[in-house]
Amino acid sequence: TVFAGLTGGQSLQSYYSLKSFSNFYIRINSCPLASREKFNSFIGVNGHYGSHLQAELSGGYAVYGNSPLEYFRTFTPVDYEMAYADLKASWNSDRLSVDGKFRFAYSMIPDGAMVYAPAAFSGDLRATYNWIKRIYAGLYLEGSTSRKDVYGLYGDVPGFVNLWAFGEYRLKSKWGFWLQAGNLLGMAIERHPGYIEKGPYFTAGVSLNL
Repeated sequence: TVFAGLTGGQSLQSYYSLKSFSNFYIRINSCPLASREKFNSFIGVNGHYGSHLQAELSGGYAVYGNSPLEYFRTFTPVDYEMAYADLKASWNSDRLSVDGKFRFAYSMIPDGAMVYAPAAFSGDLRATYNWIKRIYAGLYLEGSTSRKDVYGLYGDVPGFVNLWAFGEYRLKSKWGFWLQAGNLLGMAIERHPGYIEKGPYFTAGVSLNL
């Protein structure tokens, strides 16, 4: 299937949307931010091969106005343009599921803007294997190239690779216990400028699938 589109419009960035954009965001004043997608034109193709493999490739060009980009422990509204390409793919069978998405982004940001440019390349890849749909185990890999400080006051945010391992045991179809280990490569991961995750970590929990 070949598709194309053109979108645009204004949106009000509420406290919730800004907190979702960066969970370290702290409300400075009560005035919401009005940002604008002047236009976003894109074209792509998606399809499947047999009953297991699905893929989608798309690309486009977008122009934004007064839209937030991150800086050192804050963000700055800025006008900028972006050319981008996205690849999504998945392979599923009764025992094995593999899916991933990858993005290339070339951002055109005015000189002197106090922002970090989005990463040129980013993506993730996940693989999960299950035994009789009771025991699940897998690996998750995510990464990003460096992000440039357009203003030039601080150093660039370095790129990173984050390797996860996870497992789950389901008592029944709805309930289960899971364990997850992150940053197994021990890298200094700076998802948000000024906040660094160091060293491996572990998380455990209970799952309910409705």
